Amino acid sequence: MKIIEIKEIYEATNGGLDVFCHFYKEIDKANPKKPLKLRPDDKRPSAGLFQKKGVWFIKDHGGTDQKAYTAIEFVRKKQDLSFADSVIWIAEIFAPHLLAK
Repeated sequence: MKIIEIKEIYEATNGGLDVFCHFYKEIDKANPKKPLKLRPDDKRPSAGLFQKKGVWFIKDHGGTDQKAYTAIEFVRKKQDLSFADSVIWIAEIFAPHLLAK
């Protein structure tokens, strides 16, 4: 299998924004920094997206886990995958050309 560079994943997913939009349909690509609800117990939107050096991060300011996650880290946690399997999962959905031999 071809080695997939992290940079290639971010290039294929708009810096990871497309991955977050895959999980949260309410994200407005025109205004991705608008707060959103990640947890069912959210009374008001307390999570947000922010961009740093071309890479998007998601952070839940109201939950117990207040770490900011890149799309790869988010998929790793959400899907319970290893880092490498998270990269492959993203590539299969958003950039199958990266998996070509």
